[in-house]
Amino acid sequence: MTTASITPKAARSRSTMLVRIGLGLFVTAMLALVGAMLTIAFGSVHGIEFCPQTFERRSYSFYEIPWLGIQVRGVRHADLTGPVEKHLKQNKLLPTPPKSPFTWHIVAGMRGASPLQTGDAQILVRYLDARDAEEKHVWLDWSQKHPQAAAILWPAIARLSRDELYIFVPEFIDLAKHSPTPAALQQQVDARLVERLYQIAQRYQQADNHPAAIRCLDEAIALDDQRPDLRAARIKSVAAEAK
Repeated sequence: MTTASITPKAARSRSTMLVRIGLGLFVTAMLALVGAMLTIAFGSVHGIEFCPQTFERRSYSFYEIPWLGIQVRGVRHADLTGPVEKHLKQNKLLPTPPKSPFTWHIVAGMRGASPLQTGDAQILVRYLDARDAEEKHVWLDWSQKHPQAAAILWPAIARLSRDELYIFVPEFIDLAKHSPTPAALQQQVDARLVERLYQIAQRYQQADNHPAAIRCLDEAIALDDQRPDLRAARIKSVAAEAK
């Protein structure tokens, strides 16, 4: 009985196949390594965001495949809520959050090697983080010393924030600084808020976003139901929405 032997040709073919498999595995491993290095170097996405419904702050971070935008790791968060926000929540100085899903607005963020990008929410965060010469939080100290005025200012700030109208925050802060009494502040805040809501509603109308315009006008009318221009603007948006 004889046994078959491997011919030199078969041996060479098997050796070539093993070399090709080994080379393929090596190339795959190198590509995976290069991809991982590129993802670490250019695929990092991180920053800070602010929730206007709850006045919470948090960091976020994750990785994505560079230039493709495919996320490769779950988002990680860490709470960064400051003492001013905590004081406002603990003392119920903020409006009750709506039942709709909460939103998060970018304060600052980076994607890969791109420059730092800042969002409008940073305008408010600067005030929340402001400190005096003694390293005290300015608006925490103010809110504790002026609880009645704080109960007027912060709900207005929250209302602006929920519509991403952070650009108007400084003027309301300025009102709080200079109003002589809480009653005067209430009158000034309401009047200014009506004007800003009307202004934004008109912009929504120009963009044919009538549901948003109606929402802003409803808020304005709730503050001042004696202005015929507000009601006329609302009728206009309701009619446009009904078409």
